[in-house]
Amino acid sequence: DYWGCLYTLHASRGNWRQAAEAMDLCGKVTVSNALSKPKPLTSGASKKIMDQASLSAHVCAHAVSLVEKTSRQYIGEQRDTILTKEDIDRRAVRASALRALSMDECSPDSISSILKSPSLDTIDILARMGYYEHAIAVAAGVSSKRMSNPSGVDVFFDSLRHVLCTYLVPAAMACSATGDEDNQLESRSKVIQMRASSSICEQEIDCTSGPSSTSSFTSNSQSWASSDQSAHSLQATMAMNLLHQYTTVYSKRCGGLSLSVASAILDLSGNTVLPIWLKDLCMFGSPANESSLFAQRNCDSGVANPSALVRLLMS
Repeated sequence: DYWGCLYTLHASRGNWRQAAEAMDLCGKVTVSNALSKPKPLTSGASKKIMDQASLSAHVCAHAVSLVEKTSRQYIGEQRDTILTKEDIDRRAVRASALRALSMDECSPDSISSILKSPSLDTIDILARMGYYEHAIAVAAGVSSKRMSNPSGVDVFFDSLRHVLCTYLVPAAMACSATGDEDNQLESRSKVIQMRASSSICEQEIDCTSGPSSTSSFTSNSQSWASSDQSAHSLQATMAMNLLHQYTTVYSKRCGGLSLSVASAILDLSGNTVLPIWLKDLCMFGSPANESSLFAQRNCDSGVANPSALVRLLMS
């Protein structure tokens, strides 16, 4: 393994930028060779390529993070080829998502179509296949790179709303996202993907807000183990809990998210029944605290929009 040996040589000398560049080249050569193949690759060869591409991206990101001076945490020399630490981290996130996608039995057969897919298409297919956390992570990377689109709409908010309202809300309501119940993607179980997404989301909440912030989600997640639930009902329960997590966590960053989710639920349910946590989020900007049921509630004006909720329920 030429690239592995080159990386080891630079790493042993503490030359982390050169080590990162070795892994960067390794990943680029791997992808380039895969795209140049005239014939479809076998599943084993495809897996090896995606594993190598993902490993290279993550090792490159790790090596760059070990460079002592933050001003030197980049690779490349020419202005148009420089990759900053943020660029490299985004690439590693996308590489992980593409690897997860390629390993799925319902993924496209062609590795080149996966590698060449635009970011928004990647986000859509990840969400459609149940990889919600990967889809949101890729969306965050796209948003941080573009900052915002020309119309002024936050790319992350736009993508997050698409993931939640187009795919997660129908899953929580036990409905088909496309109306095609015979579609393999629609009918298959996404329990494993939902469980992984929820666990990652809880870890992120613990890191940013502390363990107490996940208590309500943890109590909800205990219902997943209920033995009297059918597989379909279990998936819907898990999807609703995951929708609760994402909507609550991202509402402050994405103003109007709770109303978009409420609108999507009402469109599917055909009535005015909304989850209590979602009503609280729209009315007060935060879920109710069960330990202080009759305590005075403060309204977070940055998240809450009770008048818009009333209009939505009346329309």
